[in-house]
Amino acid sequence: MGKKNHDSNEQKKARQQMAQQGHVPMQTVRTPDNVNGLIKYVHRALNPAYGGLRLCNIIPGVPQMEITVSLDTTGSNIENAKIFYNDFPGLMDWIVASGRMPRPVLQIATINDMLSDPSPSTNVLGQFEADGVTSDQWLRMLPLFSGGGGQGEESYGELLWMLANQNKLEAWNQGRKGILFMLFDEQIRSHVYTSHLARIYNNYDADAGIPAGDPNANVEISVNQQVKTLEAGLVLPTHNIPIEQVIADIKRKYDVYPVIMGHTEYWKHTALYQNWQGHFGAECITEVEDPHDITEAIFTILALRSGVDHSLIRNTIQPSLKDPSRADFFIARLMTPADAYGAIVPVTTKGIVPDSTGKPKQRLGRL
Repeated sequence: MGKKNHDSNEQKKARQQMAQQGHVPMQTVRTPDNVNGLIKYVHRALNPAYGGLRLCNIIPGVPQMEITVSLDTTGSNIENAKIFYNDFPGLMDWIVASGRMPRPVLQIATINDMLSDPSPSTNVLGQFEADGVTSDQWLRMLPLFSGGGGQGEESYGELLWMLANQNKLEAWNQGRKGILFMLFDEQIRSHVYTSHLARIYNNYDADAGIPAGDPNANVEISVNQQVKTLEAGLVLPTHNIPIEQVIADIKRKYDVYPVIMGHTEYWKHTALYQNWQGHFGAECITEVEDPHDITEAIFTILALRSGVDHSLIRNTIQPSLKDPSRADFFIARLMTPADAYGAIVPVTTKGIVPDSTGKPKQRLGRL
């Protein structure tokens, strides 16, 4: 059932080739960006400037979990985004096949560094989808090129503001939070800048510059996607916002799982960890040393939240882990305590932290 067997060999080969080349299939719109000589791609369904609020409704009587996965598509982390792109198809299948987890509704988002890359085209906020096929389609349409990053800080705050203000989850009216997996590898800036948000929400040139006859010029655009978000009720702030204010708002609406993957530029850097821990708590960070295990980590966290039996989790993820022999350890290090959605062992701790009885605590931890 593992994701390595989800696609046919031909499909997997095609996806891997597209990821390696940073190519997005034909259901995209080309934006004439010249950052580092790269062309960016974005479809109106993924462009925050269009489509108004991202609504996520519920079906009465049907348990549901609203999940946002935020990918860092800057130059410093782009390879990990491509790995997630390639490995995604099994994630929704695993959740449904478990038979014991709430109905998943997934949103894909990406962040870029608004200071080092002047293009807003890689700041993506997708739609909420319960259909894994449609989610995979949006993922295939993400811009996988980016010239930003490498400054030690990136525009995570702008995305957090977008999630808190452009998303509208019906679950919030029921006292439930969304679930946010935020992949990162640099620090969060001290403010969310109005000039950055203005660039993102005035990015109306996504259809410009496409030569006649280009297949990307024939993309179907729904009626909703023709609506400009700023004309649909979203109001941008008039002043720069301290990041503490933005994070306080996001914490009221989401259970946040910051995830850092190995082999990124600031992996293990003390200042990076202190920055994120200062904002989200001393035990907030989940490390996934091998980027190829990120979908397994996301599934495991969601399954543990849902009370899925460990043997079922192990049997699901073991065939596709980079090191299948570590499946039990992998799960143990991602165990969520009953009284907190994401308390994890500090990054300086090795192994599971024992409680006063000497038994391992059930804590989300490092991999």
